[in-house]
Amino acid sequence: MANTALVISSDGSTRSNLSRILRRVGLGSIFEECCLKNNPKITKVKKFDIIVIDAKNLDNNGMIDTLQSQPNDETVLVVLCSKVPENKDARALYMIKPATPDKFREVLGITGQSSH
Repeated sequence: MANTALVISSDGSTRSNLSRILRRVGLGSIFEECCLKNNPKITKVKKFDIIVIDAKNLDNNGMIDTLQSQPNDETVLVVLCSKVPENKDARALYMIKPATPDKFREVLGITGQSSH
């Protein structure tokens, strides 16, 4: 199981909620960023196993391009969270909101106890 995640969202409460859910799924270290424009080199400084991007009001293509230009892009799993099914990007896994531990487990292929 991957244990280091980066959560990117322009909304603080959404970042906190996604981080809380990822902890319930079993990730250990979770970092939060408002956007990559504020800290574009974060993936050069830290190694992330999973990067979760809240698709609301964000430039997902630009973020994925930035992530893919980083040295560790081959090992980073990117998950886009969106309410709109049309926001899919072939370079990332995709999860329809609302985010739940069970949805993350399904997207990440994690087997284990359901949160119900």
